[in-house]
Amino acid sequence: YEHALRDSEARYRTLVNSATLGIIVVEDGLLRFVNPKALAVLGCIEAEVFNQPFLPLIHPDDQAQVKVNHARRLEGQAEGLTYAVRMQNRQLGWRWIEVSGVQFEWHGRPATLNFLTDVTERRQADDQIRELAYHDTLTHLPNRRLLLDHLKLARAACRRDGKSNALVFIDLDNFKPLNDQHGHAVGDLLLIEVAQ
Repeated sequence: YEHALRDSEARYRTLVNSATLGIIVVEDGLLRFVNPKALAVLGCIEAEVFNQPFLPLIHPDDQAQVKVNHARRLEGQAEGLTYAVRMQNRQLGWRWIEVSGVQFEWHGRPATLNFLTDVTERRQADDQIRELAYHDTLTHLPNRRLLLDHLKLARAACRRDGKSNALVFIDLDNFKPLNDQHGHAVGDLLLIEVAQ
């Protein structure tokens, strides 16, 4: 029986240690277990975080959300809950980490088994796509799509509140001759300067 138990534990350790997700156990607010992938996500060694409070690793602006979600998970009310928070990586600084998990018992005490995935690059790509979709690449000013969206909202607010608003249009005189005479690079510099 003991041999079968040791084999089972060895398989479990191999599975958890080779997982591509960061896996941590939080019990009584402390990190009780951290797999190698979680250590990579945090940019530290096990001795730096084992039995240490979990909350200081979370960005101060995200700590309230983590407290609420951790309490919900402990109560078994967070099935399927996945959310992103900023966590401190000792080498890379703040990183966006997607957190999911389940309630379970750790040595007979209530705890949470949490799965961590670094989604920083994905969030940065999403931000860049959003920037490209709604802002001019040269001046970084809102583009026509964003202008029309804002105008639609402003008109609806005016109708609702019975107020009026105005739109100011700025035109650059003789821009085409400047572009033709001095090239598009000079025209671009003028547009950037006007935008600022």
